[in-house]
Amino acid sequence: EWVTLPESSPGANRDDGTLAKGREVVHRSTIVHQGISITVVVIHEANYNGGGGVDHGGLNDLLSFTKSDGHEGVIQEKRGRFLVVLSDQVPGSDLASVVSTLDSPPQKLSHRAELLSVCKPLYQIAGNVLDEITHIIDPSQTTTNESEGGEVDEAVEVPVSNRPAIHFVGHSLAGGAAALAANILHGTLPMPNLSKSKRTRQGGGGKDRTSAHCIGCPPCVSANVPCPFVTSIVNGDDVVSRMSQASLHSLYDRTRRCMKGGFIGKRLGIMSDAVSLTVSGIGKDKKGDEKLSLPGRVFLVRPRRLGGGSSSIHEVNDGGKESLRAAVLWQLKDILLSRSLWSHHRLEGYIETLDKVRLKGFSDDS
Repeated sequence: EWVTLPESSPGANRDDGTLAKGREVVHRSTIVHQGISITVVVIHEANYNGGGGVDHGGLNDLLSFTKSDGHEGVIQEKRGRFLVVLSDQVPGSDLASVVSTLDSPPQKLSHRAELLSVCKPLYQIAGNVLDEITHIIDPSQTTTNESEGGEVDEAVEVPVSNRPAIHFVGHSLAGGAAALAANILHGTLPMPNLSKSKRTRQGGGGKDRTSAHCIGCPPCVSANVPCPFVTSIVNGDDVVSRMSQASLHSLYDRTRRCMKGGFIGKRLGIMSDAVSLTVSGIGKDKKGDEKLSLPGRVFLVRPRRLGGGSSSIHEVNDGGKESLRAAVLWQLKDILLSRSLWSHHRLEGYIETLDKVRLKGFSDDS
């Protein structure tokens, strides 16, 4: 069961001075599903003329406002962009609510002859979000030509490069819902069945122009779901980015073993647990269709106390040496208890750590 609390009254979308010129809030609502409250804000950026899908973001988008078609003085028609901002309303200290949401078995799906898995509650939320906003961000895939007399000549398909880009962003549970919504809109996941759906919606309407940035999101799709248009950011020891029913049950079993044997047994248990996690991390099956993984391209940001307190950033699922380090040293597929596992998850922690990232070859004055 789910409900939508509309907030798109005539005065709700007025610019309060915090939006850049050319941006307009076109939708606000709150979706409640099984106790999870997700606020949805859709911002239309009419002047955007950058990339979409896997080409969204980067230096090219920063230069998109001056992009031309190769002829001096001729500027391309701007495609525009919809920014879909998702925010969950889980209190900053309510770890129990997050655990209760993610401690659920993966939902198995059959899509295009593939067996896939998703985080069920977040998948349903993603479907609810799209059911609420698709008529805004993707009302039609065609336009029409009219003659001088006002009669329609023919329907003309709009090229993908000329249609608005769609970009989802979210943190924590909302980040997982954003990733799943982007996958549904792209067509790599089917649209879930919604008991109270207002409209009949199919996935795939945003193929090649949909993308997502997810900060501190939980594992929410199986590793065999290809979604290079999604970027996941993990801050240090963030516990939510490692949390699924499988990793929670693994933590429970490890804790029970460590509690046996008195004080010395506990000490030895903690040491052996760290060793077993390191060994098991090497043998994790990346291509399974049951265990949930972080979506898309995954970047781990490591806060550092040394070296001036700068942070390092690593892409950890590209199959290179960083993937091995992620499995052996950083335990991205298991919950490794630390003092910073919850503080690293908070949005403030992400902002602070990302602000200290220093790229090789660039100085603060560049």
